[in-house]
Amino acid sequence: MGPSINRRRLLQMGAGAGLGVAMPSLAMPGIARASTKTITAVMHAPLRATDPIMTTAWTARNHGYMIYDTLFSTNSKFEIKPQMVEAWEVSADNLIYTFRLRPGLKFHDGS
Repeated sequence: MGPSINRRRLLQMGAGAGLGVAMPSLAMPGIARASTKTITAVMHAPLRATDPIMTTAWTARNHGYMIYDTLFSTNSKFEIKPQMVEAWEVSADNLIYTFRLRPGLKFHDGS
């Protein structure tokens, strides 16, 4: 025969079941707004510098990847793939690299 259920155990089970039902709405309060296509990132530390070249902080690196475009990037398999680059050439002596950017890219000043 299993353990007997007393009033305290019954209240504990009821509270646990109620919390289990309420947990998804407590854990994800913005689920109703999911169609707005907003990405919210919570960093493990404050962003103290926005230039990823100037600092070695991972928050600056992650921030940089979210707002700056790069010539090449890595995909989910860590393979290097062109991002802003449409084509590239390397000179015979490996000293000169020529990159042709994709059409439609604009710099911060609109050019």
